[in-house]
Order: sequence, then C-alpha cells, then structure tokens
Amino acid sequence: EPCQETYLRRLLADPHPTLPDLTQPPPNSNLYPTIKDLYDHLQACRRLGAASFDVEACGPWPICVGVTAFSLGTSEIGPSVCARFRVRGGARYWGAWSDHVRATRWLYEFLSDPSFTKVAHNGTGFDIPELEALGFRVEGVTLDTIMMAHAAYAELPVGLAFQANLFCDAMFWKHLVDTDAEEEGKG
Repeated sequence: EPCQETYLRRLLADPHPTLPDLTQPPPNSNLYPTIKDLYDHLQACRRLGAASFDVEACGPWPICVGVTAFSLGTSEIGPSVCARFRVRGGARYWGAWSDHVRATRWLYEFLSDPSFTKVAHNGTGFDIPELEALGFRVEGVTLDTIMMAHAAYAELPVGLAFQANLFCDAMFWKHLVDTDAEEEGKG
C-alpha cells in the first residue's frame, strides 16, 4: 500500500511534526503581485525550468491563476504568485484597463513559452481546455499530475487534496469540496 509506506516513513522521520499555520500564506508566495512581480516570476520559471499552475475560474472567466516556479532536476522550489483577474461579483481585479491587459499578456507569455515545463493537476481535463477556449496557447512540455496519479496507483483517489497530502505532506485545505469528485471544485 503506497499510503501506508508513505505515512510510516513520515512518522519514523518525525513523530511530532510541526504543523503549518494555515492562516498564513506559504513562504515565498506573493498573493498580490504587481505587474513587475509577475514578469519577475516569469523569469524565475525560465531560470528554474518548470512551473506548476492552477486556474480558478467561474464559468469561462479566470478568477486567478496560481503559479509556482520550481526545478525538476534539483527539487528547488521557487517563488509562487497568485495572478488575479477578477474579484467577487465578477469585476476586473486590476483597476486600470491597461494593467488588466498587461496581466493578461503576462499570462499569455507564461503559457506560450516553450522554454520551461508546465505542470497542472487535471490540466488536460480542465485548465488547458478552458484557457485555450479563451484564446491562450499552452506550449512546451506539459505534465498532468492527475493522469500520473492514476497511472501510478489506479486504486487510489486522484483528487488534488489527497495527492498533495500523500506525496507532498500538505495539509488538507479544501474543507468544503467533495473529495470524491476528481475535478475537486473545478468549473
């Protein structure tokens, strides 16, 4: 059982782990980046060679896109940003139309840059088709962790919360989500 082995290894390594403060953002994350911060982050993705991304949307409208830069070769975790596009009620996040356009252009450049690997959970089932329907192109090597999870352990749940807990020791954060749903709150 992959779950038993993973949890036993964790318990043996640290029987009394320190739990993260879930009221605080993860270290090295920027929840309210400026346009300059977004472009600096794009440079980090290029330098490290990979980035994970997750689209949160309401219908066809992206609310935000979370992006974390990392290195596949060294396991280095780089910075994370939450690129915002909409606020509650559907209004644009960026006050000035020119900033909204610049943020959208950043997202286009991030997605269409073939120089680094992009990783998404359920990317081929949700994120990429939604983005492409809006006119974005996703270029370069793209990995889908939901497909990888199913291929590795077809008998286990493939939802993001379960997979993050199993493989990354991440705390459960989606308290209001139906954990039986593969898409876990998408769409």
